[in-house]
Amino acid sequence: MGRTYACRGARLCTAALVVLSALGAETTASADDHHPVKLEDYVAGVPFQQYDLPGPADTPDQGLPPKHVDHSHDAEENRGDYDEEEAEEEQAPIDPQQVEWLPPDEAAAGRLSPYCTPLAGPYQRDVERLLGLPVDGKQSEDDCYAIQRYQQESEILPDTGFAGPTTFGHLRLDLAIRQGPNAGRQCMTPAKGQRVACVDLTRQIVWVQTSASNVVFGPVSMRSGRTGFATRTGRFKVYWRHRDHVSDLYDAPMPFSQFFSGGQALHAITGSVYRPPGSHGCVNLSTPDAGRLWNIMKLHDQVHVFGHKSGT
Repeated sequence: MGRTYACRGARLCTAALVVLSALGAETTASADDHHPVKLEDYVAGVPFQQYDLPGPADTPDQGLPPKHVDHSHDAEENRGDYDEEEAEEEQAPIDPQQVEWLPPDEAAAGRLSPYCTPLAGPYQRDVERLLGLPVDGKQSEDDCYAIQRYQQESEILPDTGFAGPTTFGHLRLDLAIRQGPNAGRQCMTPAKGQRVACVDLTRQIVWVQTSASNVVFGPVSMRSGRTGFATRTGRFKVYWRHRDHVSDLYDAPMPFSQFFSGGQALHAITGSVYRPPGSHGCVNLSTPDAGRLWNIMKLHDQVHVFGHKSGT
């Protein structure tokens, strides 16, 4: 393979050659070889719009149990259900869950199709496997266009064929939906008439089931703890819910918080659940998903956290 990929038009190809030449040395190598960027330093490939939603794009997580929980009365601060129709009116023009994370220089270039990146992404092998491509961890022209087609079908931006965390997360979720999230029977089966929120750290997804096969919510993508702040595994119960919670430690919003282990909770963030490297231990969900989960879950419902997130 040469220094650049085939372009669909002389003018676009010329522009791509100029950009790629500016990147220096052999651009067909992996991102790690010539872009020594840690995953947590990747940046959004398109600029996020201003959000008319509670909280910043990435909320810090509650480190300790909330100080004002009334355990004696099992207090539940619930100011009503999540209104999906009302929330749709507040959605930003660009959904952060559709934005791919790129090395800074790739993001700064602001390129869209028909440009196809020659860089291997951090999830190159995983994406190749899920798309049925030859698995070698190296970006080829065929790999790039196959990844780009998937990004276009899934409305992921920028659609440059980069195998980043958003593309991998969407593919992983698609597979869980097709197979059924509990196909491996890893999540506990609740007693009759009860429900359990299943938090799969390995696949970074959440769903709610009332039996081993009856899924009443999800699966949806989520973000668990980063290195040093791993989300605890085990079987828990929701011991406190607070729709408009604000962290005691960080004075930061944690909307739709449902606490299940100390200061760890299922809660909304207004940014991307695919943003690396992870949370401070909480289970982060998009605002729409956290709101829908809020409507389904109740106080004392079970939460089963299992699996292992790579790198933690």
